Amino acid sequence: MFISNGTRLRRYLNVQREKPGTIEDIVLEHVRADVKPAPVSWYQGKVWANAEGGVVLSGLPQNPIRRVTIRNCRFHMPGGRDEQPTGPVPVMGDQYPEFHLFDPLPAWGMYERDTEDTELIDTVFTKRAPDVRPVRVKEENEERKDAG
Repeated sequence: MFISNGTRLRRYLNVQREKPGTIEDIVLEHVRADVKPAPVSWYQGKVWANAEGGVVLSGLPQNPIRRVTIRNCRFHMPGGRDEQPTGPVPVMGDQYPEFHLFDPLPAWGMYERDTEDTELIDTVFTKRAPDVRPVRVKEENEERKDAG
Protein backbone atom coordinates (compact mmCIF):
# COMPACT_ATOMS: atom_id res chain seq x y z
CA MET A 1 0.00 0.00 0.00
CA PHE A 2 1.63 3.21 -1.17
CA ILE A 3 0.12 6.67 -0.57
CA SER A 4 2.31 9.62 -1.50
CA ASN A 5 1.74 13.32 -2.06
CA GLY A 6 3.92 15.36 -4.40
CA THR A 7 4.33 18.77 -5.98
CA ARG A 8 4.22 17.80 -9.65
CA LEU A 9 1.37 20.26 -10.36
CA ARG A 10 0.57 18.64 -13.68
CA ARG A 11 -2.13 19.92 -15.99
CA TYR A 12 -5.42 18.01 -15.70
CA LEU A 13 -8.33 18.50 -18.12
CA ASN A 14 -6.56 21.58 -19.51
CA VAL A 15 -6.36 23.22 -16.09
CA GLN A 16 -2.96 23.95 -14.60
CA ARG A 17 -2.74 23.14 -10.91
CA GLU A 18 -1.40 25.90 -8.69
CA LYS A 19 -0.86 23.97 -5.48
CA PRO A 20 -0.61 20.31 -4.44
CA GLY A 21 -3.78 18.48 -3.58
CA THR A 22 -4.51 17.07 -0.15
CA ILE A 23 -4.66 13.49 1.03
CA GLU A 24 -6.81 13.08 4.12
CA ASP A 25 -9.62 11.11 5.77
CA ILE A 26 -8.69 7.67 4.45
CA VAL A 27 -10.02 4.44 5.95
CA LEU A 28 -8.60 1.06 4.90
CA GLU A 29 -10.36 -1.97 6.31
CA HIS A 30 -10.19 -5.73 6.03
CA VAL A 31 -7.02 -5.92 3.95
CA ARG A 32 -5.09 -9.20 3.87
CA ALA A 33 -1.73 -8.87 2.13
CA ASP A 34 0.97 -11.44 1.56
CA VAL A 35 3.73 -9.18 0.27
CA LYS A 36 6.33 -10.72 -2.06
CA PRO A 37 9.77 -9.23 -2.69
CA ALA A 38 10.17 -7.68 -6.12
CA PRO A 39 13.11 -8.84 -8.22
CA VAL A 40 15.72 -6.20 -9.06
CA SER A 41 15.58 -5.17 -12.72
CA TRP A 42 16.27 -2.14 -14.94
CA TYR A 43 13.83 0.51 -16.18
CA GLN A 44 14.78 3.50 -18.34
CA GLY A 45 18.45 2.91 -17.56
CA LYS A 46 17.96 2.91 -13.78
CA VAL A 47 17.78 0.13 -11.23
CA TRP A 48 14.19 -0.88 -10.50
CA ALA A 49 14.75 -2.10 -6.98
CA ASN A 50 12.70 -3.36 -4.07
CA ALA A 51 11.76 -0.90 -1.31
CA GLU A 52 11.47 -3.88 1.05
CA GLY A 53 8.43 -2.60 2.89
CA GLY A 54 4.70 -2.79 2.56
CA VAL A 55 2.81 0.23 3.84
CA VAL A 56 4.09 3.70 2.95
CA LEU A 57 2.47 7.04 3.77
CA SER A 58 4.66 9.83 2.42
CA GLY A 59 3.35 13.39 2.70
CA LEU A 60 5.07 16.73 2.29
CA PRO A 61 6.32 19.08 5.02
CA GLN A 62 3.91 21.79 3.85
CA ASN A 63 1.13 19.32 3.07
CA PRO A 64 1.10 16.24 5.32
CA ILE A 65 -1.15 13.24 4.84
CA ARG A 66 -3.87 13.54 7.50
CA ARG A 67 -6.22 11.20 9.32
CA VAL A 68 -5.50 7.74 7.98
CA THR A 69 -7.13 4.79 9.73
CA ILE A 70 -5.97 1.25 9.01
CA ARG A 71 -8.41 -1.15 10.65
CA ASN A 72 -8.60 -4.93 10.84
CA CYS A 73 -5.73 -5.53 8.43
CA ARG A 74 -3.04 -8.21 8.22
CA PHE A 75 0.24 -7.64 6.38
CA HIS A 76 2.62 -10.59 5.99
CA MET A 77 5.98 -9.17 4.92
CA PRO A 78 9.11 -10.82 3.52
CA GLY A 79 11.58 -9.40 6.07
CA GLY A 80 15.09 -10.77 5.64
CA ARG A 81 17.24 -7.66 5.80
CA ASP A 82 20.38 -8.08 7.94
CA GLU A 83 21.62 -4.46 7.78
CA GLN A 84 19.86 -1.23 8.70
CA PRO A 85 19.62 1.15 5.69
CA THR A 86 21.83 4.20 6.19
CA GLY A 87 20.66 6.82 3.70
CA PRO A 88 17.58 9.01 3.90
CA VAL A 89 14.39 8.00 2.15
CA PRO A 90 14.20 10.36 -0.84
CA VAL A 91 11.50 13.03 -1.08
CA MET A 92 10.05 12.72 -4.57
CA GLY A 93 8.64 16.27 -4.67
CA ASP A 94 8.06 17.09 -8.32
CA GLN A 95 9.01 13.60 -9.56
CA TYR A 96 6.56 10.78 -10.05
CA PRO A 97 6.72 8.92 -6.69
CA GLU A 98 7.68 5.43 -7.85
CA PHE A 99 7.70 2.98 -4.94
CA HIS A 100 10.98 1.39 -6.01
CA LEU A 101 12.78 4.76 -5.63
CA PHE A 102 12.24 4.53 -1.85
CA ASP A 103 14.68 1.58 -1.73
CA PRO A 104 15.36 0.46 0.91
CA LEU A 105 12.90 1.59 3.56
CA PRO A 106 14.00 1.89 7.20
CA ALA A 107 11.06 -0.28 8.39
CA TRP A 108 10.04 -3.76 7.30
CA GLY A 109 6.32 -3.10 7.85
CA MET A 110 5.20 0.52 7.76
CA TYR A 111 6.99 3.78 6.92
CA GLU A 112 5.43 7.22 7.48
CA ARG A 113 6.78 10.65 6.67
CA ASP A 114 4.97 13.94 7.22
CA THR A 115 1.70 12.45 8.43
CA GLU A 116 -0.79 13.47 11.10
CA ASP A 117 -3.23 11.29 13.03
CA THR A 118 -2.45 7.84 11.62
CA GLU A 119 -4.36 5.20 13.54
CA LEU A 120 -3.79 1.44 13.47
CA ILE A 121 -6.71 -0.53 14.92
CA ASP A 122 -6.55 -4.32 15.13
CA THR A 123 -3.83 -4.33 12.48
CA VAL A 124 -1.00 -6.85 12.53
CA PHE A 125 2.33 -6.98 10.73
CA THR A 126 4.23 -10.28 10.54
CA LYS A 127 7.38 -11.25 8.65
CA ARG A 128 8.62 -14.48 7.09
CA ALA A 129 12.31 -13.93 7.90
CA PRO A 130 14.19 -12.07 10.65
CA ASP A 131 14.86 -8.41 9.86
CA VAL A 132 17.01 -5.87 11.75
CA ARG A 133 14.69 -2.98 10.88
CA PRO A 134 11.81 -2.03 13.18
CA VAL A 135 8.27 -2.86 12.14
CA ARG A 136 7.26 0.84 11.93
CA VAL A 137 9.15 4.10 11.42
CA LYS A 138 7.64 7.59 11.46
CA GLU A 139 9.78 10.51 10.31
CA GLU A 140 9.22 14.19 9.79
CA ASN A 141 11.09 16.22 7.24
CA GLU A 142 13.42 18.82 8.79
CA GLU A 143 11.37 21.65 7.22
CA ARG A 144 8.30 20.36 9.03
CA LYS A 145 10.13 20.06 12.36
CA ASP A 146 11.35 23.65 12.04
CA ALA A 147 7.86 24.93 11.16
CA GLY A 148 5.98 23.04 13.86
